[in-house]
Amino acid sequence: MRSCFAGKPLPVIIRTVAAIALCAVQFAAAADDGLEPISLASDNWRFEIDKDDAGTSQSWWSRELSGKIKLPGSMTESGLGDEISTSTPWTQAQIRLSELFAAPELQQYFQPGNTKIPFWLTPNKYYVGAAWYQRDFTVPPEWADKQVTLHLERAHWRTDVWIDGQPRGNSDSLSTPHEYDLGRLNPGNHRLTIRIDNRVQADVGLNAHSITDHTQGNWNGIVGAIELRPHDAARIANLKIEPRVKDQTVRISASVKSNPGTSASLQTEYRITDPSGRVVREHVQQPPPPMGSGVTRGPGLSGTSLPITGELQLWDEHSPNLYRAQVRLVQVNDDKTTTLVDSHTEIFGFRDFATSGTEFTVNGIPTFLRGTLECCIFPLTGYPPTDIGEWRRIMQILKAHGLNHLRFHSWCPPKAAFDAADEEGVYFSIECASWSKNVGDPEYMEWLYAESRHIVEEFGNHPSFCMFLYGNEPAGKTKKIYMDALDEFVGYWNKRENRFLVSGGAGWPWLPNNEFYITQDPRIQHWGEGLKSRVNSKPPETETDYYDYVHKFKEPVISHEIGQWCVYPNFEERAKYTGVMRALNFDIFEDTLTKHHMRDQARDFLMASGKLQTLLYKEDIESALRTKGMGGFQLLDLHDFPGQGTALVGVLDPFWDSKGYVTAEEYGNFSGPIVPLARLSKRVFTTDETLTATVELANYSGKEIDQPLTFWLLTDSNGNNIHGGAFDPEDVPVGNGHLLGTINLPLKFMHSTRAKKLTLSVSLTGTNISNSWDIWVYPKDVSDEVPAEVLLTRSLDAAAMERLKSGGSVLLVPEPEAVLNDPDKPLIPGFSSIFWNTAWTGNQAPHTLGILCDPAHPALAKFPTDTHTNWQWWYLLHDSPCMILDAFEPGRLPIVQMIDDWTMNRKLGYLFEANYGGGKLMVCSFQLADESSDPVTRQMRRSILDYMKSESFAPAGTLTPEQLKAIIKLP
Repeated sequence: MRSCFAGKPLPVIIRTVAAIALCAVQFAAAADDGLEPISLASDNWRFEIDKDDAGTSQSWWSRELSGKIKLPGSMTESGLGDEISTSTPWTQAQIRLSELFAAPELQQYFQPGNTKIPFWLTPNKYYVGAAWYQRDFTVPPEWADKQVTLHLERAHWRTDVWIDGQPRGNSDSLSTPHEYDLGRLNPGNHRLTIRIDNRVQADVGLNAHSITDHTQGNWNGIVGAIELRPHDAARIANLKIEPRVKDQTVRISASVKSNPGTSASLQTEYRITDPSGRVVREHVQQPPPPMGSGVTRGPGLSGTSLPITGELQLWDEHSPNLYRAQVRLVQVNDDKTTTLVDSHTEIFGFRDFATSGTEFTVNGIPTFLRGTLECCIFPLTGYPPTDIGEWRRIMQILKAHGLNHLRFHSWCPPKAAFDAADEEGVYFSIECASWSKNVGDPEYMEWLYAESRHIVEEFGNHPSFCMFLYGNEPAGKTKKIYMDALDEFVGYWNKRENRFLVSGGAGWPWLPNNEFYITQDPRIQHWGEGLKSRVNSKPPETETDYYDYVHKFKEPVISHEIGQWCVYPNFEERAKYTGVMRALNFDIFEDTLTKHHMRDQARDFLMASGKLQTLLYKEDIESALRTKGMGGFQLLDLHDFPGQGTALVGVLDPFWDSKGYVTAEEYGNFSGPIVPLARLSKRVFTTDETLTATVELANYSGKEIDQPLTFWLLTDSNGNNIHGGAFDPEDVPVGNGHLLGTINLPLKFMHSTRAKKLTLSVSLTGTNISNSWDIWVYPKDVSDEVPAEVLLTRSLDAAAMERLKSGGSVLLVPEPEAVLNDPDKPLIPGFSSIFWNTAWTGNQAPHTLGILCDPAHPALAKFPTDTHTNWQWWYLLHDSPCMILDAFEPGRLPIVQMIDDWTMNRKLGYLFEANYGGGKLMVCSFQLADESSDPVTRQMRRSILDYMKSESFAPAGTLTPEQLKAIIKLP
C-alpha cells in the first residue's frame, strides 16, 4: 500500500538506484508528518452523457454538468444509459447476430420493453460512447507545497482529465490505474472534470474479455480507489523487487521522480521483514554524488543484491509466505537530520517460478499447474471487484477444488486479486487484455507494448504473478506477421524480466522465444471434433495420456481450455441476478421447456447432466495427471461462462457457488495436489475376465511422501466391501507416474447371475486422499433368447400388428434410419455432454446432455444404472439414434429419457412403453435387435425382455397411430 508524506520541494527529474547494502543499520530518525489521500468517492458526482460527441468541441470542462451519478461505479449501476433493443451497439464480434434476430421463434423476445438476449446476460441499461463526470474538491492548507496525483484505480476505457478547465492528459489502459500528475494545486476549491469513452480504443478484439459484452460487459465509469494523493516534489516510483531464492538475496530497484528548480540530498532507507514481522535486513543508501560527477541518472540502472539473514521462508501454493519491503525516501538536511519525503511498502515472496525440461518448477520443485479460467465474469456489477475480500473468497474456492492456478483470459485483474492470490498461494497467468485478430499491426503493437509495461510495473512484484502472455488465440494479416510480432514481444520481456515466464499467446503459436506452450491438443475433445472425439468414439478406459505429444517439445506444455462440458441451466439461479445484469436468456430456455411440458423436470435435468459433466471433467483432468512430464491444464471452466451463446460449462455458477451435484471435496479428489490414479484398459468386464489396473500416484504436494500405506478396495453399489488389498509402502517423490502397484483380480468369484456396478477406490491411510472409478461386471453367459410371450421386431408389420391386436407384447427396435429426425434442426445425440454450446459452435454435435432414468423401473431391474449417464451407457448410446417424442401428451415420459439442448428442449428418449393397437408395445432405439457380444447391450436386452414377459409389464397410457407415426416410420 502506498502512502505519501510531507517534506520540502526537491529538484530536477532524477532516477536513482534503490538497493540493499551489505550492512544492517537502523532507520534514520525522520519526521513523520504524512498526509492521507483525499477520497473522491461520492454519490453526487455531476454527470452528462455525450451521445453526439459535442462535449469536447463545446468545452464541457468549463461548465457545470447537470446530472448526477455515483462513483466508484458505472453508468449501468446508476440506471443510466439506453434501453436494450435489437439496435443496441454491442461490443462483441457480430457472429450470427443477424441470424439470431431473424429467427422466427425469437421474435417475441425482441420487442420494445421486452428484449431478451439468448447469447449473453442482458444488462439493465446500455451505453457506448463518451460520458462526462465532474465534481468539486477542496485542497487543504497543509497541501500548499505538495505535488498532487489523481489516482483512478480502474476506468473503462479512455479517460481525459481537466483541472479547473486545464487539460491534464489522457490514459487508455484497460489493466492498470490511470494516474495524472496534477502538479501543485493552491489551497481552496477546484473542479475536476473527466471524460470517459468506452468505445474501442485499440484493436484488442471485440470478444476480448477486457471489453466484451459476453462477460463483464462494456461498462462506462470508474471503480476502486478514486483519490487525490499528496507528495513532495520527490517521490518513489517504479519500485521493482526481485527475490532470488538460489543465493538468498533480494534486489530492489526504484526510480525517484522530482521536479526541477532546486537541489537537495536524498537518502533512501530500506527495511525487509519476514512473514513473522522480524527484520531481516535494514540499509541506508547514502545520497548520490552531485550532478556533474559522471553518474548518469536515467533508465537502465540496476539494483544491488544482498543476502537476507536467517532461513528463507519460501512462497508457493503450499506455504504462501510473504515478506514486506519498506522503502523510505528522506531528505538530508544541513544539520544532518532527515525529513521523511515519501514511503512505499510492498509485499513480496521468495519464489522461483521456472522450468526444467517439460515441467514447471517452483523453488526447484516440480509443479503441475491445475488451473481454471477467470474471464471477467461478475454479473452483479459488470466489472471486477477491487476489494480483497471477494477475491480471497474466489481463491479459497479454487483451492478447495484442488486447483492451484488461475488464467485471466484476455484481461488483467485489479491489485486486490493479486493480493488475495499472494495470501492463498495461487499461480496467476496474466494476459494483456487482448484477443486480437490484428497482431503485428504497428498501431496495435504500440498499444500492446505500452499496456504490457503498465501491467509489469504495477503488478510485477506480486509472487502470484507467474506467467505473462499477449492474450488469447492470436491472429494477424498473415501467420508470419503475427508470429514474428509475438516472438519479438516474448523476446522483449525475456530480456527484461526473470520474475515470471513469458509465452506468446494462449492456445497457440509455438515460438522460438516461448518459455512454455499452451496448446489445444492434449484433451479428450477438441473444438469441432464432435462425435469423432475419444470420449464419443472409443469405449471408456483410463489409460490414455499425452506423453508422446508433450515430449515433442522442450518446453512445458499446458493443455488449453480443456473440458467445456455443459450442464442444464439452473433456473433457480436467476434470483441471484440482483445487480446490473439479468439472466433473461434463462427465461427463453424456460419458455421452450414449458412449451414441451417438462418444466417440472428442470431440476432433474440439472442434476443428471451435472453428474455426466463431472465424470467428463474427471477423465479430462486425470488424462493430464497421468502424463509424465506434462506442465499442466487450464479448465474451461470451474464456473459458468454466461456469454458466447451461453456456455454452462461449470460445476459452479457465475457467482462461484456450487450447483449441488458435486462438492469441492469430491472434485478435489481427482484434481488436488496428491491424486491416486488407476489405469484401466476398460471399465466393463464379464465374470470370466480379470480386473487389471495399474495404480499410480501423482504427488505435487511439494515434498516427498515417506512410505505411504496405500490400499485399494472394491465395493458394490450398496457400499459392501467385495475385495481389497494394500501396496508395499515406498517413498513417493514429487512428480507423477509413480507406480504404487498392480491389481490383478480374477472376477470368476463373482459367479452371481446379476450384473453389478462396482467402485474401485485407492486411498492413502490416515489421510483424506482418495480417488475412485466405477466399473461394471456382467455375467459371462446371458441368454439372447426372446421369450415366447414377446415378439421382437424391426417393424410394425402385419405379424406385429396381429400380435398386438390379440393383446400380446411387442418389442419394436426400429432400424436407425426409421427413427424420424427434426427436418429443420436435426438431432445428433452422443455419449458426452454438449461441448461449449450449440449456438456458438455451428451446432456442433452432440446436441444432448445425457440420459435421465429411474433405476427402480422394472424394465431396468437387471441393468445396473444410476439416474444419469455413466460410462457403461457409452455402449448403448454410441451410434444409436434418439427418438423425438414431442408427440407424447403432457405428462408421458420415456423409461430412458435423453436431455436435449436447452435451446430446443425437445422431449427425447430411447425406451418407452405404451398400450397400442390392443396390445402392449415397447419401443427401443438402442440397437438390441441382434445378438451382441457387447455385454452392456446384451444385458439391457435381457432386462427389457424379462420385464416384458412379467406381470409387471403393464403400460399406463395409450399411444395413437398418429403419435407413433411422428416418432418412427411405419409400414
